[in-house]
Amino acid sequence: MAVWNILKDWGLESKAKILCSATNSSNTGRINSAVIFLKQYVDREMEYFPSRHQVYEKVLRSVFKHGLLQVTISPDVVFFRKHQRKPE
Repeated sequence: MAVWNILKDWGLESKAKILCSATNSSNTGRINSAVIFLKQYVDREMEYFPSRHQVYEKVLRSVFKHGLLQVTISPDVVFFRKHQRKPE
């Protein structure tokens, strides 16, 4: 309700196109969530994006999946060693 009230106060209820929030159940649940609530009040389709840190988690997962070709338990990983070098 707070987000909707702010959108109305600022005159943005017809201009907002994207909703970005954390993906916990209070925001994205299928019955009683902020996303469902906003969809009831907005008379058009809105895009939903997960929050920035959750996008970063997916990027890092891809880096580890494709960038680290070996599995190791050692703290000395070649992938990180080459990125730790300072430019001269």
